[in-house]
Amino acid sequence: MLEHVDAVSLVQWHDARLADARLPAPANTRLWRWIESNHRHNCLLWDEEDRARRTDAGSAAIAASKRLIDQHKQ
Repeated sequence: MLEHVDAVSLVQWHDARLADARLPAPANTRLWRWIESNHRHNCLLWDEEDRARRTDAGSAAIAASKRLIDQHKQ
């Protein structure tokens, strides 16, 4: 069974992780490993969405970003 994680701890870790991507999950447990993986994939998705919104990129670059966004969502 997975342990309980309170919302405050999760938000604090998330904010700290955004500031320093090397910050490890607070505990080496199944739930925190899932949280860390989910966070990593969300950051990849958000970064690619930012690239897709650029106004200085050509249509081929935007299309490539859109395909990567779809892959990240899977």
